[in-house]
Amino acid sequence: MAEKETFYLLDGHNFLYRLFYAVPEFTTSDGTPVNAVFGMTRVLMGILREDRPSHIAVVFDSRTNFREQLYAEYKGTRDRMPDNLRGQESIMREMIGLLGIPVVSLEGYEADDIIGTLATHCASANRRIAILSSDKDLLQFVDDSRVVGYDPMKKKLMKRADVIEKFGVPPEFVGDYLAIVGDTSDNIPGIPGFGPKKAQTLIGEYGPLENIYANIDAISGKTRETLIENEERAFLSKKLATIDCNVPIPTDNDSYRSPGTARIDSADFREFLGRYEFHSLLPRETREMRDFNSLGLEAREIASQSEADETIRQVSDSERVGFATWGRDIECDGIALTFDGQHTFLLPATSRYFPSVLAAVLACDTLTGYDLKDDLRRLEYARIWGYAGATGGQTGLF
Repeated sequence: MAEKETFYLLDGHNFLYRLFYAVPEFTTSDGTPVNAVFGMTRVLMGILREDRPSHIAVVFDSRTNFREQLYAEYKGTRDRMPDNLRGQESIMREMIGLLGIPVVSLEGYEADDIIGTLATHCASANRRIAILSSDKDLLQFVDDSRVVGYDPMKKKLMKRADVIEKFGVPPEFVGDYLAIVGDTSDNIPGIPGFGPKKAQTLIGEYGPLENIYANIDAISGKTRETLIENEERAFLSKKLATIDCNVPIPTDNDSYRSPGTARIDSADFREFLGRYEFHSLLPRETREMRDFNSLGLEAREIASQSEADETIRQVSDSERVGFATWGRDIECDGIALTFDGQHTFLLPATSRYFPSVLAAVLACDTLTGYDLKDDLRRLEYARIWGYAGATGGQTGLF
């Protein structure tokens, strides 16, 4: 039996914002902010190298959408995009184009609508869809056999059972759930006073919002009164929460074939990485690597649990522990330690003992260093992505 194809749909603005706040802020030497672009470049290189989807697209919102015409306050509570993020979108789009990944956007529609259209029309018995986003609206498409949701920041796979656990209703009723309880992130009003429990009860008994109102005479008390008073508001909320799955975009799968890894090694893409100083993402043979031997440091490779335990003991017993990270950009390739200024060694981040030794170091109250702020920034980034190093991070979605 032929292996199923996989189609990755990435929510562009969702990634842009989340990476901006997840990746410690840094700039190029001329002051251009690039932390979100760096994070997205790393994500896409990892997907192409490790996950190897058969199809892929990055989807962006347009400047306007039809929901704003229905309700002027739609998404009205959101803050303006930060200035040091605004300029990164065009750089990110350039990077995506250099990788050969299709970018999809259509004026008047949100990314949700485009993702919903592609998930609906491109999924098949032989092709599964992975929606990469933290947007809860998109969970209404999850059906296990054809569509799953995945939050790459939290490394959380969302299947049907996970959606039911999160909302208390199946995926097909997520839109009705949001219509009833509202959605503060999108400023969808919902029905006043109706929270998750009320929505779960009504949907569990009657199904979608239309059926709830069709059976209004069977509902009694304050619940019935509130429903009647807010009928117009409830159906407006459902319109706002309903994703349009018929956006006029190409739905032929050939339009979204994955470019594979060929573009990663292209001269144009390498020039992009160099221009924005993403040195750690360049192939190892093209990096300017530091030779620690020239600094007179003794590189001790911890090769056993007993050696790791001894290192942790030294960290605890030493009167002064010198500490530094090393790596290009904000990536942590390893740490350097000295004990009382006498014994010095390097521990690469790829070591299986790296997390336990690092935990002991960070708990040490005699720690000293040259630029601990920069070291902690690298470690925070390493914590977000895990300590496995490199550029990947296979999701293992299917």
